[in-house]
Amino acid sequence: MSTRGWIRILLLIWAAWLLSMIYLSIQQPPIWIARDAITRNSAFIELEALIPIQDGTRVRLATTAPGIIPPAPVAVKKGRARIRVPLPEGVGSHGMHLWSALPADGGVPRDISNGTLTILDSDAPWIAIDIDPLIADRPWKSLGSEDPPIPHTAVLDGLLRLSQHAVLVCSTQLREDQLPLFRKWWDRHSFPVSVIYPESDLISLSALLTSRLGAPVFQLTTVDRLTKEENRGSLSLSALPVSRNPADWQKVETQLLNFLAQKERERR
Repeated sequence: MSTRGWIRILLLIWAAWLLSMIYLSIQQPPIWIARDAITRNSAFIELEALIPIQDGTRVRLATTAPGIIPPAPVAVKKGRARIRVPLPEGVGSHGMHLWSALPADGGVPRDISNGTLTILDSDAPWIAIDIDPLIADRPWKSLGSEDPPIPHTAVLDGLLRLSQHAVLVCSTQLREDQLPLFRKWWDRHSFPVSVIYPESDLISLSALLTSRLGAPVFQLTTVDRLTKEENRGSLSLSALPVSRNPADWQKVETQLLNFLAQKERERR
């Protein structure tokens, strides 16, 4: 091969290397994503995180929940860490807390997305909500773009009022890897702290959590989803239609307050 040919090959290799370095430099760093979790007066809670590191690497729990003693670090398997956390009987300050999965060696990832860890008291109510058709003006695929979703004011206000009386558990078709962008969007628009289950639907999520928490006070979704033939026998009598109309949310809040007042009278 001629000298010119070798120079051409070397230039091509150098150009490919340079392009690969530029590509890697503009990529977002891998994010350690802790999923939200919820339980009620259980002896333990199951936590799960998406960990973009080599399988077998050990990770530990970090949480703001008082009274919880972190268990031993666990190994990452297929890009996930599953941590079974004992909940002492005297664990203090039941409520919603933050948690993260971190390297067992004490290091800190470049980027993490905290999840919520929610412990419900025995009489604390919860509401299941199908948020996808309600809270924003466009699909989640526009998260992180120059034209991100805009929340509907009436829905935001309604969720804020309901969150004062019950824990909100949200089903959404949002992908797991979109959780960090979604959480930043959620916080930026001052939505209430809630439990978010990505890649889920209202029916399956309600069924899953009813076995752990008891039935939700309400299941909230849009009229069109509520009236679909396949949903009629799957949603409970507590399923209510809501929209972007403030009156719908005021009605749900009134019913929730009446429910709580009735429970209070029964306890006396």
